[in-house]
Amino acid sequence: MPNRALDNHPTPADTPADPLAAVDALLSVDPATDETGTLHGFTGQLLRTLGDVIGAQGCSVWVDHADGHGHQLLGTSGKALRRSSTARRVPLAVSPPWSAELLVSAPDTPAAHTLTRLVAQRIGLLLERQRLRESDRRRQTSLAFLAEVSELLAQSLDLTLTLALIPRLVVPRLGTWCTLHRATPAGGWSPPPRRTPTRR
Repeated sequence: MPNRALDNHPTPADTPADPLAAVDALLSVDPATDETGTLHGFTGQLLRTLGDVIGAQGCSVWVDHADGHGHQLLGTSGKALRRSSTARRVPLAVSPPWSAELLVSAPDTPAAHTLTRLVAQRIGLLLERQRLRESDRRRQTSLAFLAEVSELLAQSLDLTLTLALIPRLVVPRLGTWCTLHRATPAGGWSPPPRRTPTRR
């Protein structure tokens, strides 16, 4: 009677020939090799490695930076997968308001799932670090702006000069134009409004 124990072992189609070698290949992709200063190069190289070890037809990462531009393609390998694709989706661990997901078109095997989650974790960690860095940069810029405005406004007690200075401080840092209305003793607003257009 033939030995049936061999039936429980995965076939070569179910898992990479050497799972440990596949994990090592994914972990050996160094983010420091990205010469663009962004995650595009690292993501593309990591997705190419993932595609090789799991036999994926395509892998893509989409990211929404909450900047009003919607989801943008961060990296892809093989067949570019649109967000409307029916490929398997793996959310990336990025804090709101950012969001990201990895799309993979590959054999549905336990090994492929595990390796895909590993890649998602690596990209997610770097995206989160990028989000924190950009958030800190915006915070420092805001604090510097507030300090500059406070110093300029404190240097003059002339109301007319202050009213003329405010629009030039606001535009273009906080908006594309600014209007000031000065209250009158009668409870109205003195015309005309002051407007400073954006200079391009």
